Parts: sequence; structure tokens; C-alpha cells
Amino acid sequence: MNVGARLPAYSTSLGKAIAAFLPEPELKEFLGRLDLRPLTPHTITRRKILEEELRRTRKKGFAINNAETDNGIRSVAAPLRDRSGRVIAAINISVPSIRVTREELQGNLAREVTRAAQIISEALGHRVIEGAVNSPCSSIAATRSEARNSKRNHTDENSR
Repeated sequence: MNVGARLPAYSTSLGKAIAAFLPEPELKEFLGRLDLRPLTPHTITRRKILEEELRRTRKKGFAINNAETDNGIRSVAAPLRDRSGRVIAAINISVPSIRVTREELQGNLAREVTRAAQIISEALGHRVIEGAVNSPCSSIAATRSEARNSKRNHTDENSR
């Protein structure tokens, strides 16, 4: 694999981290265009399994590539959000699969890449609400909930 190589999004942690957070119509369109070809014996080649993987990614807040693109590489990626909460990019950590187990990747490395993504997202204007569950989905929900409550409080004060 060379620097700047173009790889299919379905087989990379970066691609999955972005795809998992697409709005539903865009996700359906993306999934409909895919030709799921195996790059390694570990590449996801069934649409249903990919959909399940993207649901898990959305729930956990990070995506895993377990030697799906290259037999010797594992990676973990987390989405970057803009001020509206929309996913605009992702960052990842790639490691030789002989040095890091899948469990280690999903533990410490996932925490670190997720923490870095949160810091970058905040620098881009995304606001994480304190007390919200530490996941990108929860922070968006909390941001929207806070906005609704703020509007209600403002309306209540104006009606007095």
C-alpha cells in the first residue's frame, strides 16, 4: 500500500467512520453503489454484515479495520464533526497486526483516537455537552436537546 492510495471505503476504518454517520438517505445510496470485493480474507463482502458493522460503529463512536484492506494492518478511526455536528472527516491510527490485537485496538487505541477526534471536533466548533454519554451520537442528541430546552426557557421567560 502506497501513500495516497485510493481504497474502498467499506474496507477501511476511515471510510467506515464516515459512512456510519451519513444521513440515512445518503447511507442507503452509498450502500447501493457498493461492489463488495474481497481485498483480504477478512474483508466484509456481504451488505448485511457491513450494515451491522456500521451500526456498531455509530453506537461505539469509532470504526475498526481488522486486516480488511491489508493482511498485515489493523486500524481504528473516529469521526470529526463540524459545529453543526455533521461528520466531515475522520482520523485513524494504523498498526501492524502482529503487534496489536483486535482487543487492544478497541481498547486503548480506540480511546486515544476518539479523544483526539473530540479535541479536533471541538476546535472545529463542535460542542460536546457535559454529562452526555461519551459518543458522537449522544453529543449531537444532547446538543439538540439543549437547544430545544434553551428555546423553551427563552419562550417561557418572554411570556411572563
